[in-house]
Amino acid sequence: MKVVTLKNEDSVTVSEIFRELVLKYSANDGTFRFVEVDIKEKTREHPNVFYRHMYLNFGSEVLIRKNSETLASIASFLGSDHATANHAVKKYKDEYSNTRFGFHKWYIRTYEFLREETMRLYTQGKVEEGLSALDMRAITKEEIELIEELKKLNKSNEKKIKKLESTVSKYSEIQLSKDLENIRLREENEKLSNQITRLKSDNNIIRSEHSEIYKKYKSQNNIKV
Repeated sequence: MKVVTLKNEDSVTVSEIFRELVLKYSANDGTFRFVEVDIKEKTREHPNVFYRHMYLNFGSEVLIRKNSETLASIASFLGSDHATANHAVKKYKDEYSNTRFGFHKWYIRTYEFLREETMRLYTQGKVEEGLSALDMRAITKEEIELIEELKKLNKSNEKKIKKLESTVSKYSEIQLSKDLENIRLREENEKLSNQITRLKSDNNIIRSEHSEIYKKYKSQNNIKV
């Protein structure tokens, strides 16, 4: 009898990431009383069955499309077979994703998190692997020259930035000085305006007093003008 396994190394990597995420997620999830679940363990405990079905659905959505896997090869990661995987996918479509059942919202939220986080970590790992490979490769003479040119350009840009920062700083100081002078002039102008208003008021009082004195003087001296 032919032994079925995952065909692609990337599929194995993705599956292991999914498995590790379930271990961490289930241990911190109160829905199943914080039970740590390893999807490779074959038990009939509800949390274990639940997350195993979730992985099989994930495989049917992602690994078949991206890595040309089959339901049988996906199930082999869990030590199961095609019939089990087919049942899990059908159960997801008929039950877990159905709004009539209580797990609907929680299941969708959990599944989407595990799916997106698995692919994010997988992609991140591939990028880091690629960068590591670049670090190990011999650098050519042209690349060394380019690096030196970039260093010179970087230094030149740093000098320009410092000069611009200095110019901006000086402008800011000048502007601040102008603003302070304008404030001082406004205050002086306000003081002068108040003095003028006060002097006008005093002048009006004095004129009024002079007018009264003059009236008395004319009356006493029988002056009619």
